[in-house]
Amino acid sequence: MSFPIICQIPAFAGMSDEQNRKKVLSQPFKPKEDELFRTLWEAQAGKCALCGEDMPQNRFETAHSTLWKKLRPTFDHIKPRSKGGPDTPENLQLAHARCNKIKGNK
Repeated sequence: MSFPIICQIPAFAGMSDEQNRKKVLSQPFKPKEDELFRTLWEAQAGKCALCGEDMPQNRFETAHSTLWKKLRPTFDHIKPRSKGGPDTPENLQLAHARCNKIKGNK
């Protein structure tokens, strides 16, 4: 028997159950393994393009889910989309979520 999770977080108030689920479960255990991801991963040898440190391949390579949230690989636009950068493989690199956020649209 399962019970629904009732969200008590004020930021999620007024959202539908589906929206809450997407918000809470937005950090997958493993990045989407598509051809572009694998190509970038191999080209960068599993290292962050911004800081040069190793990136974990999945959630279970980190000690805690909070670390996964910060260290998980994300696509980073070399020339930001906000400045006209395209979504092409030549303009993408992999970076830690933390490094990508710090970089912002620079």
